[in-house]
Amino acid sequence: MKVRDLHARPLENQQQPAPDYPTLYRQAAGAIETDCWALPPDWLLRHPECYEQIKALDDRLTEMERTGASEQEYSAALARLVECARDARAAYEREREQSGEKAVVRQ
Repeated sequence: MKVRDLHARPLENQQQPAPDYPTLYRQAAGAIETDCWALPPDWLLRHPECYEQIKALDDRLTEMERTGASEQEYSAALARLVECARDARAAYEREREQSGEKAVVRQ
């Protein structure tokens, strides 16, 4: 292979810069900040599956940062984390509404 052939290679074959993981994470965290603060710790204790799922995804993101995952992979894992946090808040809100409805019926 000649030197001029190296310059003729498509850009996709050249190494891409690493994704800006901290910025991507901060953006996702900002999107679910209210959802996370709305989940009381005692609710998470009663629903360990939600906590474990969120923790596992966060651990996975840390591992992806360490190993240099692609931005596409990392963003997909972040999207799952956002969805999981929002689902947990929705479940909490449903339970709260149902318990409020039950309290009204008892009076």
